[in-house]
Amino acid sequence: MIKSFDISMLDKITNDELYLTWMSCTDFNALNNEDNREHFNCVWGAIKKQLTPFFQNQDITLDIIANDLREFVININPTLSFGYDAERNVLLFNLWSLLFDVTVTNTVMPCMPWKLAAEIVHEHDHYLFLESMGMIGKNAKEQDEFSENNWVKIETRAYVTESKFLQKCKDEISSTLIHEFRITGWSLDGRPFPDSFYKCQTVSKQKIIAEIDHAIAECSNQIEKIKKKYNYQEAAKNNDISHSSDRAKILSLPINLKDLKAPFAEIKLKI
Repeated sequence: MIKSFDISMLDKITNDELYLTWMSCTDFNALNNEDNREHFNCVWGAIKKQLTPFFQNQDITLDIIANDLREFVININPTLSFGYDAERNVLLFNLWSLLFDVTVTNTVMPCMPWKLAAEIVHEHDHYLFLESMGMIGKNAKEQDEFSENNWVKIETRAYVTESKFLQKCKDEISSTLIHEFRITGWSLDGRPFPDSFYKCQTVSKQKIIAEIDHAIAECSNQIEKIKKKYNYQEAAKNNDISHSSDRAKILSLPINLKDLKAPFAEIKLKI
């Protein structure tokens, strides 16, 4: 259903997600203040609740991942959507990628939980392999040298694990109500000005399963590319930059991606 969009049509969590996204662009360090940490805790609590069903009947649980990694780091590094830092033993999330997916209609929607769960499982598999090789906590130089010699095995097994996880996710799928929208600008205090386009629809179980099947096929596609030893890391970086640019444009974020340089400010949260 497409109709005139008012921001009140979105639930509190999505409005909190939009506010945090705006704040990340205007004053990232302010995300660490008490009020914004409360917003984060509410948002992450809601996301975890959505993730939980997809870890049923799996070989891994969210509790095990939380015990292994304990916390995750959020930043707005446009070159990395999701990752794992073995030196610090933390998951890495780009805030915009954590909260929003880009759709084929050039809108955004809250990130689909099965997709986020699969990303987390993929990165956790990196931890499992690196931990088995005694690499957790090693410095950046040692990590780079190890990755240079083992990246094919690291990524191949992570995609295999992700694919198996996604296959079982299909058993937990049900029809889902989604909201697609665009933002045209922001007030000085972080209130979004919505585009007139707004789409609210129930996506059928069959359609979501088809999307998961596509994601599984993409895992196989990536494995084949990795076997040919193409420049996987550069391709992944370029893909993440493109996704960051899309989100920034659709959400009209008050930031120039070219101005974002390392080191990136961060916020840490418990898994």
